[in-house]
Amino acid sequence: MQEKPIKRFKVKPTFQILLITLLIFSLLGSCSSSSTPESYVGYGADHCVSGSLHIITLDGDKIILDAGSFYGEDGKSFPQIDQKTLTDVSAIIISHAHIDHIGRLITSVVKMGYKGPIYCTGPTKELMPTMLKMASKYGDFGKETFFFSKRSQDENRSSGKNTAAHLYADCPYGSQISPKNKKYIICSSPDLEDLGYYFCSACAQKEANEVMKQVIQQPLHLPFQISKNVTAEFLLTPHLPGSVMVLLKGEVSGHKILYTGDVGSGLSPFLPSQDPPQSADVVITEATYGTSTCDIEELKAQRENFRIKLGELVQNGKRIIIPAFVLDRSQQILYEINQGKLKGEIPQDTPIKVFGNSVEELNEIYLDFSNSTEYSPYFSAGFLENGPFPHDSYLSITGTTLSKLFDDPEERRRSISYGEIGICSSGMADNSLSLEFVKQWISDPDTVFIFVGYQDPETIGGELVEGLEKGTHTPSSIIIDGNSYQIKADILKYNCFSGHAEFNQITNFLHGVDGLKTILIVHTDQENVDPLIQAYKKEFPSINIVAPQAGQLIALP
Repeated sequence: MQEKPIKRFKVKPTFQILLITLLIFSLLGSCSSSSTPESYVGYGADHCVSGSLHIITLDGDKIILDAGSFYGEDGKSFPQIDQKTLTDVSAIIISHAHIDHIGRLITSVVKMGYKGPIYCTGPTKELMPTMLKMASKYGDFGKETFFFSKRSQDENRSSGKNTAAHLYADCPYGSQISPKNKKYIICSSPDLEDLGYYFCSACAQKEANEVMKQVIQQPLHLPFQISKNVTAEFLLTPHLPGSVMVLLKGEVSGHKILYTGDVGSGLSPFLPSQDPPQSADVVITEATYGTSTCDIEELKAQRENFRIKLGELVQNGKRIIIPAFVLDRSQQILYEINQGKLKGEIPQDTPIKVFGNSVEELNEIYLDFSNSTEYSPYFSAGFLENGPFPHDSYLSITGTTLSKLFDDPEERRRSISYGEIGICSSGMADNSLSLEFVKQWISDPDTVFIFVGYQDPETIGGELVEGLEKGTHTPSSIIIDGNSYQIKADILKYNCFSGHAEFNQITNFLHGVDGLKTILIVHTDQENVDPLIQAYKKEFPSINIVAPQAGQLIALP
């Protein structure tokens, strides 16, 4: 049978354009994973050293690296994390447990409703509940509606005490407030203290618990799937227990992005050495100390000088106050004091007092770490064999006794005697008990304040050590809360406890990264940026060097 001829239709030009357009979109959709631009946007720690939060797009998947709180005014130029920012985020990965790397998990999970996984190492997961509770209590999450007991407020005001402010109706303490007695205040959490309140610890614990429900621990050196198209791998860096670098790999493109987190200095006696570098197309590296260099072996030797100096001060009857961060710094100070006693550098009967609920929780965790076989790859042989310090080597000041020190100047005056050593937070003396101790004893010539970490120039600690840092003199007075204090106490500073690598350590590591095309410099102060870019361009002349601005979208090769 003869076939009928095919009838041909004439396609109109407008229809042709529509067909072509549909074809193009179809082709784009079929290869969207491989063609989506790889990018970086910083929501913290760009041109400043706090608030680490970096959003990476790799093979079409959106990943958040760290979610830290800001210090001071660091966050004012950055875009805010909101629900839109968190849309389509596949995972959050945490490099370590410092608050400037985890504090905004409270924002992301509790305030904004992020429901995805949060990945970290086992030791980091152990440390996070205590640190998240601190982040919740002292973080700035904007104005919120708190409630309190009017009856308690009236009683507390008569005795000069602050009143608990609650956020959650199911709080075990807030739930006991009757409707008639319940009053409200709208403010940010940092403003509570000035208004005569404090944020309820149970409410803070509730927020920390909500975050921890989504935390998943992963081991070292074993790639794991974090999204449809991306795997991650943890590489150890000796910054603090559990701290890691994060190596992301796009399964479609094969591209690799290495995030250093905070690169370890190698000074900690608790931690093993840095994992060797791996290949990566892009490295996002911290640069806390800018282009500064130092001799690490010399810094290790300074620890002996620190111990000897403590022994001399004790024998001379000085009152010694060491402001120290609760996580890792306080534990290393206790370790060195114990070593000093074992070596005869510090008198055996020297009373050591450690002030704080959080630091005591962390001390217990460190002691547990030393007995753990599960976490042994994260620690040095010496730490696992000998532990960090004997539990009975210090007196822990916590609970009601600690609360009295904040409320009663007479109790504070009796809390540390001459010939005793007190360890307290914060490490920059800008809040908590170390600030109260500065106000109490900064004018006493027989008291010595020893600072053992980085001091932000805008903090009390920064003002006190400014002369030492610049090679001049300690100022004669300081203004705190509108009051002038004469500085008659001795001020000392030791740099041998830093957990951050210096310029040469970081660049030596980066030289070992094969296939490197781009370096993004983060986690450094504004004044360090231009010198760093010049130094990196000289060190890596064939590599693209970028120091991202706050919120700047950077296309990655």
